[in-house]
Amino acid sequence: MDVEAEYDPRAQAPGNTDIPVYPQNFRYEVRIDSPASDEELARLHAEVERVCPILNLIRNPQEIKGQVVRAVSA
Repeated sequence: MDVEAEYDPRAQAPGNTDIPVYPQNFRYEVRIDSPASDEELARLHAEVERVCPILNLIRNPQEIKGQVVRAVSA
């Protein structure tokens, strides 16, 4: 399986607010050797894309809340 995406390292430089700081244009290719028909493989592909949590997180971003909590040294 090959997965690729585009990322512009200039995004981390100050002043480049118009360049996204996250990867974009994801692409993947899965090579499979199977006796399954093309139709069966197409159905499998559709089902994997429907239920894959990572793919769906990328497609349908969720709100993420985080915080920094100072640890008290003992």
